[in-house]
Amino acid sequence: MKTIKNFITRLSLNLIQIFCLVIRPSLRSIIGKLVGALFFYIFKKRKKLAYSQLKESFPNKNNKELLKILKKTHSHFGQMFLDALCIEKIIKNEKIKIINEQTLLNLKSNKEGFILLTGHFGNWEIIPAWMSKNNFNIKTVTQNQKNKGAQLFFNNLRKKNGFNPVSIHYSSHKMINFLKNGNTLILASDQDAGKKGEFINFFGRAASTPRGASVFYEKTKCKVVVAFCIRKKFNYCIEFIIIEPSKKYTSIMHQFTELLEQRIKKKPHQYLWFHRRWKTKNE
Repeated sequence: MKTIKNFITRLSLNLIQIFCLVIRPSLRSIIGKLVGALFFYIFKKRKKLAYSQLKESFPNKNNKELLKILKKTHSHFGQMFLDALCIEKIIKNEKIKIINEQTLLNLKSNKEGFILLTGHFGNWEIIPAWMSKNNFNIKTVTQNQKNKGAQLFFNNLRKKNGFNPVSIHYSSHKMINFLKNGNTLILASDQDAGKKGEFINFFGRAASTPRGASVFYEKTKCKVVVAFCIRKKFNYCIEFIIIEPSKKYTSIMHQFTELLEQRIKKKPHQYLWFHRRWKTKNE
């Protein structure tokens, strides 16, 4: 039964992708919003979780304001889902504004390896695709999906677009050597990391945060770059920020988490509130 379900999922994703590749970006955006609106009414459990986390993160906002953000969040991720199927087309043919591009290109020309940190905010899938197109040698750490059909589809899509995806269980020793050889390791480091994570203040609450980037930094002392890809109507803007170690912060991840929170406050509807970010309690 699972095999059939996986096959149907993969086939459906392929068909949706074919459709998205032939329509105009404006129409893709409209359909994405409709998909998001549909999800708003279907996935009630996830909607309830997202609302709860929004309410705790923005205690000064009233119910009407929170519901508005929640609906916009669904619309955004409906659009992002369809855009993720068309990354190659977006990178080649659609406008992407880059902030601090030269800083990043300087690292490449100097053959400096660096850790690139991002979060589940905006459209994080655009970032490795853009970097691959601009000839950065990258590895992108990804999590496996429960549905094997979806896992195979998205893994193939990422390979095609130069992500060079590796599992979170990939050898840390190999990742460290990859960085030392002047390459780029991409990590989305804002999901609950369980009891082994570093507890960092995020929207006023302790959130278990992956330690990987901090460990890699301590082992290599390479540069750390934070990247955010924000949606602006039909286009995207990628911002790159080099962060320097500071006594103000307990770790690189502490610094990254503060930057992420600042960006989310500006566009709260573009954050993945459907994930249980504060699942693990600091006891």
